[in-house]
Amino acid sequence: MQKNGCVKVGDTDMYYVAFGEGKKNLVVLPGLSDGLWTVKGKAWLLAGSYKNFFNDYTVYMFSRKNLIPEGYSIEDMANDQAIAMQNLGIEKAVVMGVSQGGMIAQYLAASHGELVEKLVLVVTAPYANDTIKSVVTKWIEMTRTASHTDLMLDTAEKVYTKSFNEKNKNIFLC
Repeated sequence: MQKNGCVKVGDTDMYYVAFGEGKKNLVVLPGLSDGLWTVKGKAWLLAGSYKNFFNDYTVYMFSRKNLIPEGYSIEDMANDQAIAMQNLGIEKAVVMGVSQGGMIAQYLAASHGELVEKLVLVVTAPYANDTIKSVVTKWIEMTRTASHTDLMLDTAEKVYTKSFNEKNKNIFLC
């Protein structure tokens, strides 16, 4: 099963994709790059990475809500994620947060623990310290002035080891 969907969250909505046939739920919260490349319409593209989970889990991957107000905090994002999960009937899930999604996942687990069976955190932090703020500010500027490839290469440089990047550089150049 692959599904491209949209769920109501307050006065707006949130895109999501779902795949798999399992009885358990896996909710994936992507990082900041979701603002550049949302999950909308990409179930077929994203599903391959999670195919090993399909028998045991129904995997949901969410974008941020579509109308983001000024001053929208990580805590606000977690509360909206809880609403989206509840509106889809997801009563409990393993929640995996990647990068900024990990920050959201931590708030979700702390504030809405009844929805979180297990928490998986990937390349994340508990909050945005000065280093993270500086790097993200650069990435935001790069979205205005650089190519998507340049942004991905800079992200890989900041997130992964030099040996990993050298071994996998062709992936980032696609």
